[in-house]
Amino acid sequence: MTTLADMVTVLSQRSGNRDDLADRIKSEQRFVQKTVLEGTGAFKPWFLESDPEILTTTANIDAVNFPNDYLGEIENSMLWYQDESGTWRKLIKKPYDYVVGRDDESGPPKYFVIAATSFYIYPTPDKVYSLRFRYYQKEPELVEDTDTNLWLVHAEDLFFAEVGAIINEFHTKDDNQAAKFRQAATVARQRLFVLNAAKENVNRDYEMGT
Repeated sequence: MTTLADMVTVLSQRSGNRDDLADRIKSEQRFVQKTVLEGTGAFKPWFLESDPEILTTTANIDAVNFPNDYLGEIENSMLWYQDESGTWRKLIKKPYDYVVGRDDESGPPKYFVIAATSFYIYPTPDKVYSLRFRYYQKEPELVEDTDTNLWLVHAEDLFFAEVGAIINEFHTKDDNQAAKFRQAATVARQRLFVLNAAKENVNRDYEMGT
């Protein structure tokens, strides 16, 4: 399994066989993961999709905070709540102003909206309810030499290329090598797009004419 130490070794070799880049590679890979791979607007592949997460409401409070590793909403993924019979029921997503700030009704949840750091629920929950949803989650940062994460498992080529481009553009000042890394990142990203689409469509039930 590829680790942070492997990344340092490979990128040092591909950046002129220099032995003074380890700390800079470790620093830049954190930046790349946070802003390039997982930043706002970044493409989110299948391996960032979480397992179903269970959260709980608080009586008379309309907000429920996201998990700490929340990265974004999965398209077509819904929010569910568990009613008194134990049945999971789907909440309906509504516009922000329809849900937030309304205190005219309390009871079992019916509607929700996603804001910056929280779900907002309406009616305001009258007691504790369990909520279930799936989301895109942040991968753990690489800190120790032995650390790995799913970016290194499924998209090692993209991660390496993005870090290598920054190292050569800003640290070794080798524009030719930086351009090669940029091209490698483009190819790796396209590969990830194709693989992600394939995984979305495998075993999907299709009907003729739709």
